[in-house]
Amino acid sequence: MFQLDNVSKYYGTTLALEGVTLEFPRGSISALIGSSGSGKSTVLRLLLGLERADSGVVRIDGVPLQNLDLLALRRGIGYVIQDGGLFPHLSAYDNLALLPQYVGWPKTRIEERIEILAALTHFPRDGLQRYPLELSGGQRQRVALMRALMLDPLALLLDEPLSALDPIVRYELQDELAAIFTGIDKTVVLVTHDLAEAAFLAPRLILLDAGKVQQSGDLDALRHTPANAWVERFVHARRDLTAASA
Repeated sequence: MFQLDNVSKYYGTTLALEGVTLEFPRGSISALIGSSGSGKSTVLRLLLGLERADSGVVRIDGVPLQNLDLLALRRGIGYVIQDGGLFPHLSAYDNLALLPQYVGWPKTRIEERIEILAALTHFPRDGLQRYPLELSGGQRQRVALMRALMLDPLALLLDEPLSALDPIVRYELQDELAAIFTGIDKTVVLVTHDLAEAAFLAPRLILLDAGKVQQSGDLDALRHTPANAWVERFVHARRDLTAASA
């Protein structure tokens, strides 16, 4: 569904991506992992057309991005960011209804879709009339996920959606996201800096550093056959509780 062919991207004189070639097949679930500044969020922004590549080609279903209607493209791709990005002056319901109203959905269809997604994400029905500041962090992320899925998009892009949550809520939402990903039959690309989270949510891991893909594969491949010394250091740079308490 998505393809980057030898893509490079600069922000001023800062190199964000260098010669990146990647494919995300339709229906696949992939996680982009790496430390801050590795280029993983830039990949998502390129796929959405929020940024333009300085060289190389980004394709959606085989069509170069520059040949597509970007507004129509974005309506066909769900996008979730770290803090949810909800409009603070709108209730949860109105945040969810905004885009469907814009494209002309009738009220009954909007309400039916919200009911389906509230059940899917385990969001309480009585929370729909609350404003974002009246919701917990986990509830706001549930609303953000529901909003991304409202128009039943072909793909779902998530940029560190759980990183701002406390450990207990994050653990619960990881379980829910894993169930949702396997049940919605969509192309999913997740950005995270947490290797354990990436491995739990996605069968394919793509490790980036300094704007380059260092290795792509499952967790066993990264652990047992690292492509280089940096991959090996990244995979093993986790402090477990046993070591911490020794």
